[in-house]
Amino acid sequence: MLEVLTEEVILHENEVHDVTQRAAEELYISLCQQLDGYGQETFMARNDDGKEVLLGISVSGVIVSNAGSHKFYPWREIVNV
Repeated sequence: MLEVLTEEVILHENEVHDVTQRAAEELYISLCQQLDGYGQETFMARNDDGKEVLLGISVSGVIVSNAGSHKFYPWREIVNV
């Protein structure tokens, strides 16, 4: 993840060339928040069949990834964990 963030900063270097350090830091944070997977924690788990799945937990809900398929469950639809 750090490599992705560093690459994004390099790509936007010209945008922050003439701004204050504080403004550059705010832009950096703003760009990071827009990256795919920002704020998501992932965990390896097993489904009911014993196969490994990847769980992604975020403020929006839970995503379950299994062999290329993804299923998203928003928190408002989750009644029991």
